[in-house]
Amino acid sequence: SDEEIDYMSDAFICTSAEADIRPGLNPKLKKEKPKVKVVSVKHLEKEKRDDGLQTPIPADNKGFAMLAKMGFKPGCGLGRLGEGRAEPVPINMKSDREGLGRKLIIQEVAALKAKLRRDSKIKVPSIDDYRKRVVEEANIRSCKIDLSKSQKACYALDSKEGITVPEEEWFWHDFQKENTERNVHVEEEEEEEEGENSDEETDIIDVELSVQDKLRLLTLYLRRTYCYCIWCGIQFDDDKDL
Repeated sequence: SDEEIDYMSDAFICTSAEADIRPGLNPKLKKEKPKVKVVSVKHLEKEKRDDGLQTPIPADNKGFAMLAKMGFKPGCGLGRLGEGRAEPVPINMKSDREGLGRKLIIQEVAALKAKLRRDSKIKVPSIDDYRKRVVEEANIRSCKIDLSKSQKACYALDSKEGITVPEEEWFWHDFQKENTERNVHVEEEEEEEEGENSDEETDIIDVELSVQDKLRLLTLYLRRTYCYCIWCGIQFDDDKDL
């Protein structure tokens, strides 16, 4: 009859092809799939930590109640006049394996080193400078002895902490000597031009700091890092005893 469907007709075949929604036949369906973003555990921890640091202490907290009794008001600074710190001290997360406070000590030593270099460049020779230099020459021997003692103490204390390379090459006397011999051996094997450049750079490094300046830097490092006094020959418990 006329109402019967002709499954072999072109109309039925075209309609069936358009209605086919199998995922493998339509690449657009793959693109429309929602992409799931994988968040690392470290990122989640950072977000939670930041949210916690940005959230103020609630009023029912015991610590907040103690601050309120002492006159603290939210949004105001500390102190009787409210001119002190208004925000908590920020937390700097430690990600390296260096000792606590070591980074600040190294920065302090580097700042003093930079200051000594600037002073040596700005300084203009004069009669007074000449007189001072003549007086300092009498103390060079004692400074060299103190520097040698400091280098030995620095090597012993750093080795005790598991440090295998000194912060400055000359902080350890034996390390500087071995490194210098190693550089000379390498320079002999290199080309003549590269060897000359290396010699020039080594000369510049050697004359940058005097014996007195090296002693000052190493003394600061030993005092700030290990509470050690080279003249006493004792490692104190803290800065107060030192």
